[in-house]
Amino acid sequence: MFDQDADRTLPPTERHRREARSRGEVARSPELTSAIILLAGSAVIWWFASGWAASLVELMRDSLRSPQTSGMTIPFVTVLTQRIAQFFTPILLTAGLVVCVSALAANIAQTGWIWMPTAIMPRWRFRGLISWQRCLESTGGILRLCLLASVVWFFASSRQSQLLSLALGEPAVMFVRSAELIGELCIQLSTCLVLLAVVDYGFRFWQHEQRLKMTVEERRREQQDDQVDPRIKQRRRVRRSAA
Repeated sequence: MFDQDADRTLPPTERHRREARSRGEVARSPELTSAIILLAGSAVIWWFASGWAASLVELMRDSLRSPQTSGMTIPFVTVLTQRIAQFFTPILLTAGLVVCVSALAANIAQTGWIWMPTAIMPRWRFRGLISWQRCLESTGGILRLCLLASVVWFFASSRQSQLLSLALGEPAVMFVRSAELIGELCIQLSTCLVLLAVVDYGFRFWQHEQRLKMTVEERRREQQDDQVDPRIKQRRRVRRSAA
């Protein structure tokens, strides 16, 4: 296996790339897709957090002020359920639409317009209990957790006064401000994940380019097939006539 990989020294031809692409062999990072989805969802939370929190506070206040709160009757529960559904339905629809669009955009940016399930499905490969790739993935996971923990620590340190002031404010203000801080933290964490995922995509792209390299025998066989294939000859004649 290693000898065969060592013989792959020639860059891939366009035909070899097209054949690999037709089989769904493209460079793709599932981590990048997940990170972009998280970033899009965090942006939605950060943008609408204060408004949603304020609307939820008003909903709770109106429910508590209602004269029917003294008894949990069926009409009261029905009305409350309808109001909760009216409040959460736009939120879920907006978040779902943003997630779907971001997932589609992330996959198209990596693989292009290719309609093949194998191009977007994760590839499960058993590498053994101990391998250099497994050790590399474990090290990357530990570094990712350390980076995210440091982001949370710096975020809490920089906003320590704001976090302490929440306990002294009104419950409604505390709820709204907490939602805003959670949105900001989600933005920072998801941004870090996107940066790490970009590095992961670069590594996977390099691996893909290494797998596409050809041996001398493969290049010679492809050239022979091109000479025999009448479609290739026809294309060459068209190019010559156009020139």
